[in-house]
Amino acid sequence: MFATTTVPDDLLDLAESQAGVVNVEQARKAGVPLHVIKRLVRDEMWFPIARGVYRIARFEYGWESRAWAGVLIGGTDAMLGGAAAGYLWGLLEIPPETIRVKIPSSRNPTSRGPWVFERCRNLPKAHGKPPRLTLPDAILELSRDEPDKAQRWIGTAMRLHNTSVTSILRAIEQYPSLPGRAVLITMLEDQKRGIDSRLEKEYEHRVERPHGLPRGQRQQRSGRHRIDVSYGSLIVELDGLLGHDGEGRFRDMERDNYQLLRGKVTLRFGWHDVTQRACEVAQQVASVLAFMAQPTEISPCHLCS
Repeated sequence: MFATTTVPDDLLDLAESQAGVVNVEQARKAGVPLHVIKRLVRDEMWFPIARGVYRIARFEYGWESRAWAGVLIGGTDAMLGGAAAGYLWGLLEIPPETIRVKIPSSRNPTSRGPWVFERCRNLPKAHGKPPRLTLPDAILELSRDEPDKAQRWIGTAMRLHNTSVTSILRAIEQYPSLPGRAVLITMLEDQKRGIDSRLEKEYEHRVERPHGLPRGQRQQRSGRHRIDVSYGSLIVELDGLLGHDGEGRFRDMERDNYQLLRGKVTLRFGWHDVTQRACEVAQQVASVLAFMAQPTEISPCHLCS
């Protein structure tokens, strides 16, 4: 009873919007003096997370609560970076155990917990709640940490948010020393040409061109889905080096079923198919096109037997 009568509704609303976490400045601004905060802690209505940051007992304490706590510990202008920002943007399916918080270089938090505080001289623009890197900046930071997954981050962002290549290229300009910067720029320039991945580039150069296939349209929208290569009634989906497992496999199935109900057939090829069996892939594409009243005569390449 004590907590509900002494904590203003507007502070409880704020706490709810911050996954149950508030700091002392927010509480005092809402009219809760320090001695009341101490009493709430003593009565186990509030629990200290770090100095000046509290969890309100009525709210569940989960990953997002810890993310908010990190931002509040970091103070004004703090924001989530790295995998934490990537998770909130939907680029990762599992929240990271370690939560990276970017803070002004003048601060030096000493709180223990799941947070890693990264001091920055020039903090980029933040976005959303909890505050995080913008999507292009999150992509670049993830790519810096795991360069071999850069294409995955970009492809996922394109599918989920229809992110523009231009916005990511503009963000790269702010990171002249970004590891793998030149490769990333090349990758994005390929995207501008409509080639969504290295595998799509291989498909163009090993399957379409050498065998005289018509050039399919790249990255078209169909409902809420994005199509890798479209030949009208035939769709070619290209699954990258890692393939699609788990939830990704069910998303592929749902996407293929969606197209079939609209009279479109999907052929799905992986890295090995395109790079090692390009002639067979071309023949399959041509055969389906012919079956669907789009006669296509392929030209044998130098590898065709």
